[in-house]
Amino acid sequence: MGKITKPLRDSWQRALIILLCLILVAVRMIWPNMKVDVISLWLLGIAAFLLLMPRLRIFIPYIKRIKLGETELELSEEIKNFGKEVEKVQSSEIENPQVNSLNNISPDVMKVLEEAPKNPTAALLLLATMLDAHIKQRFLESRLRNTPQSPLAALKMMVDAGIYSSAVLKSYQYFRDIRNKVAHGLAFDVSDSILLSIISLGTELLKVLSTKIGPLSMLYQDQGQYEQAEPLLKRALAISEQQLGPDHPNMASSLNNLAALYQDQGKYELAEPLYLRALSIYEQQLGPEHPWTATSLNTLATLYRTQGKYKQAEALYLRALAIREQQLGPDHPNTAQSVSWLAALSEQQQQYEQAASLYQRALAIDEHALGPQHPLTQTIRANYARLLRTMRHDAEATALDPP
Repeated sequence: MGKITKPLRDSWQRALIILLCLILVAVRMIWPNMKVDVISLWLLGIAAFLLLMPRLRIFIPYIKRIKLGETELELSEEIKNFGKEVEKVQSSEIENPQVNSLNNISPDVMKVLEEAPKNPTAALLLLATMLDAHIKQRFLESRLRNTPQSPLAALKMMVDAGIYSSAVLKSYQYFRDIRNKVAHGLAFDVSDSILLSIISLGTELLKVLSTKIGPLSMLYQDQGQYEQAEPLLKRALAISEQQLGPDHPNMASSLNNLAALYQDQGKYELAEPLYLRALSIYEQQLGPEHPWTATSLNTLATLYRTQGKYKQAEALYLRALAIREQQLGPDHPNTAQSVSWLAALSEQQQQYEQAASLYQRALAIDEHALGPQHPLTQTIRANYARLLRTMRHDAEATALDPP
């Protein structure tokens, strides 16, 4: 039907133009003395133009492309601002105690990354859907009161509660605005490179929002609201003991959480028996050489180091290091962590040469395993540089400073 109506429409257009020209000729013949006014000239010009270029639609793609180019320039500026906020997210969330691990890429992130090269448009829509879904899931995990009307409202409430930084909220707002502008205003006519830039930044945000957050008790602890955190941690411990039994490994995790709360408050006499009980559970249930046992040894050693019980702390740190070297290997990042804690213990006892050697070893492991720009690598490098300045090795310390 479309093939039939198009020639008919063009024929009517031509007939109308010819009729207009005949009318102008007739008027001129009937009134030969009539002067040609401006209107007549305009009519003639329009008729000639339409006659020569009957299909004005050929100009539409060019006009549209000009408009699209202007919009892409605007998008580029917004994407640049979006990128700055995402960088803030990465730097603030990497140390966030509410985030279990930013190194674990969720299946949803992988789905978006796999779809992006094949179909950027579909990947962008998928990314938007997943961001909203994960915000809702994270809100449920936060156990905050009230029911938000939208993912944006939910994220605002979590930012206000201190679960996420304000950079996460700003990044999400940028993504939403850019996505809406692209999807609704431009009908996805922007270039694939623009879409892929948006997706690349959006997946970094998705990595944060797809990572589970800790319970509200840990949030209270992080904010120093110990009175609110303690009953929640005790209740979690009682539930674990009732449902899992007193010797289940998950019981040890609940014991460590409560012990850490007491340690933060300086209540070391309350923290120590809980750490010891947790260590005993790991040793009995998982074995004395299990990596989780090593982690439990480290937490107890840190408590002793905080109290100035250096010999007890050193024995536990050395045992944990031996387990990690044996179970994980000498070049594993967790092994580097144990080495760095021993370095800190030596530094605290003013055994600077020994501490420097340990920091150097830990730094070499992390630089090789994680890369020089990883936050853990940078932390060890900063600690090593601080020690070198204490030893008055300023030139070596400066060489370690970031450019």
